[in-house]
Amino acid sequence: MRTVPFMVILLLVTQPAQADWAGAPGERTDSCVICHSTLSGRLFAPVFQWERDVHRTAGINCHHCHGGDPSNMDSALGHTSGFTGVPVGEEVVDLCSGCHSSAGRMRSFALRIDQDALFRSSDHWPVEGQGKNTPTCTTCHGSHGILSQEDPLSPVYSLNIPELCGSCHGAGDWGTDIKEGSSPPWIFNSYRTGVHGRALLEDLNLRAPNCATCHGAHSTAAPPPELTPAICGRCHMEETRYFNTGPHRAALNVVGEPGCTGCHEAHILESPPAGMAIQAALETCPGCHPEDGKALQMGRSIVTEMEGTALSIDSLRRLREDISLRGFDTLQVDLLLQEAESWFSQILPAFHALSTDRIRELTGMTLDKVNAAEDLLQALSMELSMRRLGLLVISLLCFLTICLLAAKLRLLEKMEKDRKLSDLKDSADNQGGPSP
Repeated sequence: MRTVPFMVILLLVTQPAQADWAGAPGERTDSCVICHSTLSGRLFAPVFQWERDVHRTAGINCHHCHGGDPSNMDSALGHTSGFTGVPVGEEVVDLCSGCHSSAGRMRSFALRIDQDALFRSSDHWPVEGQGKNTPTCTTCHGSHGILSQEDPLSPVYSLNIPELCGSCHGAGDWGTDIKEGSSPPWIFNSYRTGVHGRALLEDLNLRAPNCATCHGAHSTAAPPPELTPAICGRCHMEETRYFNTGPHRAALNVVGEPGCTGCHEAHILESPPAGMAIQAALETCPGCHPEDGKALQMGRSIVTEMEGTALSIDSLRRLREDISLRGFDTLQVDLLLQEAESWFSQILPAFHALSTDRIRELTGMTLDKVNAAEDLLQALSMELSMRRLGLLVISLLCFLTICLLAAKLRLLEKMEKDRKLSDLKDSADNQGGPSP
């Protein structure tokens, strides 16, 4: 029989605090923790990582996953008493689901118990023969340092999920790093540069969608077109409401196209200004509809309505800015402009219904506010013209007054000069006396 290694005995006798560093009272007599605390490298790392693991705080210890006898200080006996070692592949999934599929065990943690079933129905399953990076539970969650998904250091924290998925879907060739037929390796970079990726990774907006938002966390799959309205509609509710009343929804129900990704890219998403969105629509529609078809003509008619309204708002903004720079109070104009923009903001979602009547109604409401604001600006512009005319008249009057005053001053100066000359002459005459 092998005896307890001398270093372990020395540890227990002379340095009892070393066993205490693992924290929980039960771990002070856990042979797994005690022994691995004296090792180094990959054999010590699990003990160090275990300090912050959520399973440790839940009372799950080494032997619950790896087997063995944690009460036996003899390493040989401890490893032979049901010791299973490191699980791999499907063994990992079976091991984790042993607890995470149990309603009784998960009830106190308020965790779902369907992750195993969802994972086995996902594109990541089966785990065998699918490529070296095919994930299991530990691929995403880790093995010994598992953290809550609310912890910013967790790989499954919202901000970290794109990088986690990108570790497989962001590099390499098909069939090597990821299984053949899966998403291409440029998916992560496409997401990162799109509007969703920038909102999450640059603006740190935790409400922005990450990979799991659309593809699922455990039931990971590329959603088919017919499901995209429901998925996108969780955030884009107004667009989806209009889409469900339009002809594309009817076509989707019959032929399975087009879903949201039929017109919008799945990952390279942008949120362009209205003008760019209108131009994009003109370029996208011919991909499905013939040039001389009724549908494309209707679409172009709608786009023309939208484009004209967008130009009217842009013109109003420039005119308002010009008047404001001249010192006029534009509060009433600003209020009307905000109302116009509010109505116009409904046009882009309404475009998904492809209803000319609804678009004309919204553009009409928008243009009513634009016209009212333009009337105010026209009045202000007229007031400005009148002010300029008044200033010109006043300036001319001032100029004439100055000229008259100058002429009067010169006349007075001449009169004064003449008077002085006359006084001098009179004085000279008086001093000379009467003529002989």
